[in-house]
Amino acid sequence: MDNHCDKISNAECFNKKCQCRRGYTKFGHQKCLPLIGANCTEHKECAVYNSNCVDNKCQCLETFVSQSQFEWVSTILDVICYSNDDCEIVNTHCSRFQFCACNKNYITIDRKVCTPILEAYCTIDATYTIDNSVCVDNTCQCSQGFVPGLYNDCVPSTLGGACGTNYDCKNIPNAICIDNKCACKPDTFALTPLACTHLLNTDCSSSDDFGINESHCFENKCQCISNWMAITNTMCANRLGLYYCDTSLYCGGPWNSQYFQNRCVCNANHTAVNDLTCLSTLGGNCWRDDQCMTENTQCIDFKCQCNPGFVSVAINMCVKS
Repeated sequence: MDNHCDKISNAECFNKKCQCRRGYTKFGHQKCLPLIGANCTEHKECAVYNSNCVDNKCQCLETFVSQSQFEWVSTILDVICYSNDDCEIVNTHCSRFQFCACNKNYITIDRKVCTPILEAYCTIDATYTIDNSVCVDNTCQCSQGFVPGLYNDCVPSTLGGACGTNYDCKNIPNAICIDNKCACKPDTFALTPLACTHLLNTDCSSSDDFGINESHCFENKCQCISNWMAITNTMCANRLGLYYCDTSLYCGGPWNSQYFQNRCVCNANHTAVNDLTCLSTLGGNCWRDDQCMTENTQCIDFKCQCNPGFVSVAINMCVKS
């Protein structure tokens, strides 16, 4: 019940604890102050530096623009002015501080030019300085394969997207930035181009999401559920439905399969394509290209590797370099 939190303005009860409502931030132990865009009644309530209460909403002061609910950036340029005519840089005006400043919904880049923030008006011939953005229907938007980040930026939404830090890959579960591309973390694989998930028999915690059907976290290891068994490190199969064998002689060649608990299972870096066949993923054994099941791969030096001009972003995915 929220009654216990009534003494704290803009707080609510969640998981039996008082916490600030969305759009507000904790200040000390007894206050929740409004962030940019949240309701307010006076200037001193607004938690973000260089913001004021205008029309009962916390808003950035003149010559500042919100970069997120928590941050602002200056729109002042290094150009002194006395009137708007003195500001020759596109999308600027003369501020009351007698410095040229970016117009509303524009931010400065290196205090020299002004560029539209995401979702602001733009023209198709504009020179964009927000990486991975385009002007569509006169609106500044993220390019395909990218989504808005927290800081008026565009971050990758798919594996293989360009990145500079791990933060850029935060929208892709279990991905990090490797060699300037979003890639799956070690001990994970690409469930789809949008997400990575744990390999079987790797470390996990009870809170982890599992993408492999019929798997769970047991004793801090990603494992198949009862009566199911791992036939590869990415797949669980019903034990009763698997081909029974009492010797490794029934399991084909040792290159891609092995005998385990009276069942034939695929080796590491291989995956089952049917009850009797294992094919290689990246790093798996091969002697022909058609034994490599990952798209954009070929058999090189008896190992499945990405084609020339492609790089690995997961054990089962190659993208253009």
